Amino acid sequence: MRAGIAAIPDGSYRFEDVLDDDGLKERNVKFALEVRKAGERIVFDFTGSSPQVPGNVNLTLNALQSSVCYALKAMLDPDLPNNQAAIDAVEIIAPAGTVANCLPPAAVALRANTRQRVIDVVIGALADVLPYRRSGLLTEQTPAWCLPASTCAAAHPMSTSKPSAAVWAAATTAMARDGVQVHITNTSNLPVEAIEMEYPLRVEEYALVTDSGARAVFVAAWG
Repeated sequence: MRAGIAAIPDGSYRFEDVLDDDGLKERNVKFALEVRKAGERIVFDFTGSSPQVPGNVNLTLNALQSSVCYALKAMLDPDLPNNQAAIDAVEIIAPAGTVANCLPPAAVALRANTRQRVIDVVIGALADVLPYRRSGLLTEQTPAWCLPASTCAAAHPMSTSKPSAAVWAAATTAMARDGVQVHITNTSNLPVEAIEMEYPLRVEEYALVTDSGARAVFVAAWG
């Protein structure tokens, strides 16, 4: 990990993006990032991110850490073993009380979706300065943006949140793949039968939207 970090040009790199909303009332929930790189030292500073929100999209510090380390590992060396040394090579600054490092009693149940946006921000900050980018080369290991999706049935007291199949976008040397889980969710496509057995729901349709591209990934109708 440190060798990969050393290959990144020294400097300061910024990027920011937003969650559309927190599911309740807050809009444009911002994740601001400054990456400062010097030698084998790299700092991810999330100062300037939005205050924690009432909705359940807040991140704890360890969730933020795993998202940052995953994105960096994916860009530098996807085959690098997951271990403490890789984590120790990265310094993270995240002010307490923000969406990047919330304090109790903040809600965090939908943090998996938020972590996808953090990964987008990390990739956005470093995409133009990585060695293969500067040399004009792209590889199949280049992480492309993703479109995670989640269906929620919240009208009933026994509500559920279900990570759903999404799109892994195409790079110059690889076709897009649909109907797959992306990035750090690491979950299988939950069968409809499992939902219907556990909850008072009937799923009427769950399918990919034909020729939808990035505009829409799937359709799910809840009965």
